[in-house]
Order: sequence, then C-alpha cells, then structure tokens
Amino acid sequence: MSEYLIPINYNKKDKYTKEYFNNNFYEDAGVIRRIRGNNENNDGYNVSPKERRIELYRVLHHFLDKKHIRNDELKGIKKVSYAFDEDTFCICGQRSHLFKCVHLESDIKFYMGSSCITLFETTFEPEKNNGLF
Repeated sequence: MSEYLIPINYNKKDKYTKEYFNNNFYEDAGVIRRIRGNNENNDGYNVSPKERRIELYRVLHHFLDKKHIRNDELKGIKKVSYAFDEDTFCICGQRSHLFKCVHLESDIKFYMGSSCITLFETTFEPEKNNGLF
C-alpha cells in the first residue's frame, strides 16, 4: 500500500508560509503537485494519518483560498495519472498512485492519492482496479 515518506517535522506555527507552499508545490500541466522533499526518509514513516489529513486540508485551504471545504466540493478522475514511484506524492505528503482531483467550483486541479480523494468522494474507485493495486 502507500507509504508515508514526506516528514512533517516543523514548528507548526511557522510552517504554512508562502515560502512553504512555493518550495513544496508546483503546477504540472495545470495540476498542483507536491515536490519530493529532501528529508522523505528521516521520519516520514512516523507521520500519523491525523497529521496527513491536517496537511491535506491546509494545502487545499491555501490553494483554494477558502477556510472551509465541504465534502462534496472535489471530484476525482478515476484514471491513474502517475503510477506509484519515487516521486509520486499526494498533496498530503503520502507516496501513492496519483489521480487528478478537481475542485468543482473553481476548476483548480490537484494530484491526490485515492485515500484522500475518498474523503470528498466516498464512492471513488480507480478505473479498472476496483480500488486495488
């Protein structure tokens, strides 16, 4: 299954700055994607699912410029965009297969893993895989 590889060891008060987002995310053909970090093997395996979820929502809040995101605001595209590899990270920081996920209101797109997409689209299943890889 997916591995947690990008560590979240930071002073939480200072983490979510413009510099943080500029250094950790980029647009890949119009889709927001996480850059592979330098410390992914240090403590990435010890990151809790709760911390990953906080990271996911902080990233979404920043790029969507919204304080609250409803569960039905994003929709996943079921075709795998990037297969699991050394630098395929969901915006939450978890290494996984990547799928495009679209914010329906703004049409802003993100690369996310299926676990994060299911937070917004509970019936999401990747094409031809029935959710399994």
